[in-house]
Amino acid sequence: MKTIFSIIAIIIFNISNAQKISKADYANGIYMTDGEDWRVYDDVAYRIEDTGKVCIYAVPDFVNGPNATSHFFSKDLRSQVHTLSKNDLLEVYHSNASFVEKVRELKWTETIFKWDKKKQQYAFAGWLGRE
Repeated sequence: MKTIFSIIAIIIFNISNAQKISKADYANGIYMTDGEDWRVYDDVAYRIEDTGKVCIYAVPDFVNGPNATSHFFSKDLRSQVHTLSKNDLLEVYHSNASFVEKVRELKWTETIFKWDKKKQQYAFAGWLGRE
């Protein structure tokens, strides 16, 4: 079901926007368009939100409403895509001792997904630089 919605979204988006795709980008599943960039991984289209220390993606979540999105991440644009969750972040970055320590120091009532307005990124992305 998710695949069908993703395909429909890509078709509608492609009809309304011209794509600029190089052969190298196409082979890697990266689609650069006018205003939005997309990555296709395991037959799902992910809108690229950020490519800093961690790649953040958004996918329209039609089940939860017309404006709902689900978020995902990967280490870089060529690595596996994971659900953006505390457990998945800890699993992927388990070798980054300072990151793991910082996450484990959080109280159970604190979220890892605080937005850093100054840096325009999730606060946890800043913790990834500390190795």
